[in-house]
Amino acid sequence: GPSGIGVWSTVAIHPEQKRLYLSTGDDYTPPESTLSDAIIALDLDTGKMLWSYQATHGDVWNANCIQNPKDCGPDHDFGTIPISFKGPGGKMLIGAGQKSGWFYAVDPKDGKPVWKTEVGTGGFLGGTEFGAATDGERVYAGISNAANKEKQGWVSAMDGATGKVLWKTLAPDGGSNFGPITVTGTGDNRLVFAGSSRNSVYAYDARDGKILWQFDSAQDFPTVNGIKANGGSMSNGGATVVGGMLYVHSGYSHH
Repeated sequence: GPSGIGVWSTVAIHPEQKRLYLSTGDDYTPPESTLSDAIIALDLDTGKMLWSYQATHGDVWNANCIQNPKDCGPDHDFGTIPISFKGPGGKMLIGAGQKSGWFYAVDPKDGKPVWKTEVGTGGFLGGTEFGAATDGERVYAGISNAANKEKQGWVSAMDGATGKVLWKTLAPDGGSNFGPITVTGTGDNRLVFAGSSRNSVYAYDARDGKILWQFDSAQDFPTVNGIKANGGSMSNGGATVVGGMLYVHSGYSHH
């Protein structure tokens, strides 16, 4: 080693700032690096690194750790795209959710931490995998819990200025919320869409997290020899809203 780190989330481009923001996973093997489990800013024109903020130190993990966890870290990758929202005094912040269950907000000028919030349970396939979104004022995060015994996920909303959790809504079907989250609407008419690992997509009222409706992708699957087909998970990809229509997928299952 060192054998590098992974970048398995989408990058964010801010043309007006000439910045590119990305988040990273853990080191694959020792020795540890300073850029693992981090939020990083690059100059868009040159690719030069402007700053990095490392949320977890010494996190070394690869698939062999499932069988041999002795010398491995907690597997606290960042899996979400760095998003931007209003912080204290209306100043823009950059934030990302981590598999540790924590969400971090940093100053885009120098990467200094402004606030961090423990949104949920972390660990292998825990915390926030891909599900982080914002309406510019609030931050919404999905919690996976896929590898925990209870496998109970949820969606939470945080205040962008303070990181305070405003609401938390458990997945009614007891599934995991580790897929992308979609926010649409304005003012008090904002909706949050999140999929579950157990076939359903839910529409949440962004004000209080109340579930307004759900769609079960397995509802029309046939029953053969007394066994109903399972349908597909709606957790690994997000919903798309175009022209008043909501488009979702049903596929890969992660129970």
